[in-house]
Amino acid sequence: MTGDLAVSPLSPLSPSTPSTPRATAMAAPRSAAGGVAGGSGLDAPSPSPRGPARRGVRVPVGASHLLLRGSVVRNTDWTIGLVVYTGVETKVMLNSGATPSKRSRVEMLMNPQIVLNFVVLLILCLLNGIVAGVLTFQWTRDDAPWVDADADRPFAAGFYTFWASIIMYQNIVPISLYITIEAVKTIQAYFVYADQAMMTRITLDDDGSAAARTAAASSTDIPQPA
Repeated sequence: MTGDLAVSPLSPLSPSTPSTPRATAMAAPRSAAGGVAGGSGLDAPSPSPRGPARRGVRVPVGASHLLLRGSVVRNTDWTIGLVVYTGVETKVMLNSGATPSKRSRVEMLMNPQIVLNFVVLLILCLLNGIVAGVLTFQWTRDDAPWVDADADRPFAAGFYTFWASIIMYQNIVPISLYITIEAVKTIQAYFVYADQAMMTRITLDDDGSAAARTAAASSTDIPQPA
């Protein structure tokens, strides 16, 4: 987004509010022809909930560049203002969506490892199924290792072996780990509630105990002493 931004230098901007002192705003220089010198421009990045990207030249902004809401501009012939982000492009509107779920550091470290274990499980079971199908096709048809061995369906043998391997190797993926972590968080939340060093009484009716509203925030991210 590009536009021109200029303020008349005929007189300074003097915002005046009942609760703030008078301040003088900076004005852009003018050329002899009466226009803004050089034609000041603005190159704004795309709107983002995290604010604009850190690029370009940093310009210090002080109290002389600020006009508070409700301020009255006096002794000024004319001004030109440029609005960069409006409506849904403002930071407030971009951050007004659904609240993202908070995860602890343990969960962020554990989830990729669980996915890796699941991939390893699939690879092992797939290899078992392929080997079972090949052996059924090449070896079982010549010398059946058991009665009623069916050498005419190697694909079925590999398919059954794959799912049998899933059942046998299922402990590679620690599903019960999530249940254990939730139980640990619940116990640690009670420790936070009962810790006397974390008690702060605000009112007479308040016992001062820390309220562990979420288990994730009250357990795994607590700073530990060195």
